Amino acid sequence: MLSVVIVTAVLAEMTLIRTVAQGPTLEPAAARTVGLILLALTVAAALAEHLRTRHVERQFMALSRHALDLVLVLAPDGTVLQVSPSIEEILGFLPSDIQGRRITTLMSREEVAAFLERIRGDAAQPSLPFHFEGRLRRRDGSWREV
Repeated sequence: MLSVVIVTAVLAEMTLIRTVAQGPTLEPAAARTVGLILLALTVAAALAEHLRTRHVERQFMALSRHALDLVLVLAPDGTVLQVSPSIEEILGFLPSDIQGRRITTLMSREEVAAFLERIRGDAAQPSLPFHFEGRLRRRDGSWREV
């Protein structure tokens, strides 16, 4: 007996999974639909990942919006993907000034190499938080220990 799983995404960001049991052999019409079902599963999996990512992003923004610490989400190359609003108080930049830039543009030359080595090593475990202590350049050109 072949069991086919049909995944349907619901607008409320929930995923409904329904299992449909088929007979011991597939009829020709059913055999043609297997490809469509697999495509639906692939699309549904991508949608579920997208919805999960949006949920995580909303959680991050909710937590970081009121954080006193500077919180950044970085790509493996050090590009700032998200930044907490506290950056304005700490470094004098608006979040939009920093998003899309590499964080290394705010570091002293002495710290860049060690930082990049560490971030590349930690990229293998992206779910773990990355803690950085060093100096970052403020908007006015002065340095701030963070």
